[in-house]
Amino acid sequence: MKREHEELKKSLDETVTQIVGQIWPDTMGSLSPAEAAVSEQEVVLARIEFAGSFQGECRLAMVPETAASMASEMLGGPCAPDEIQDAAQELCNMIAGHWKDQMLVAPQDCGLVPLVDAEDVEEQSPALATGEYRWQHHGLALSIRRRD
Repeated sequence: MKREHEELKKSLDETVTQIVGQIWPDTMGSLSPAEAAVSEQEVVLARIEFAGSFQGECRLAMVPETAASMASEMLGGPCAPDEIQDAAQELCNMIAGHWKDQMLVAPQDCGLVPLVDAEDVEEQSPALATGEYRWQHHGLALSIRRRD
């Protein structure tokens, strides 16, 4: 089980590095796992549900400055709060989709469903893989959970 957990974590790290690198090309090489990138501070949350052969969720938390910067990079300019939330949801979707395609034997049998009201949902099961990342002055945290 420990080896499986290490593989899941490594895949998550690689996925985050690749997806974040597409949005912020200048981060390549500077993105690193961090112990305290996103802590108990105000965050922008996004969640994607895995539905099908794998049941669970991908949960993304970013400090507001990171979320605003990411949305600006994705949409090409300053963004309104709802655009920032939409961009965070899209980033979560991109990460979940890439991770699913890398880790599941039959990724086509597992769909992705955006979840609303991310703040109102309690964490129900232990995380299969988690990561907190920092680059420049940005930070984000991710978790992948299996639902029983």
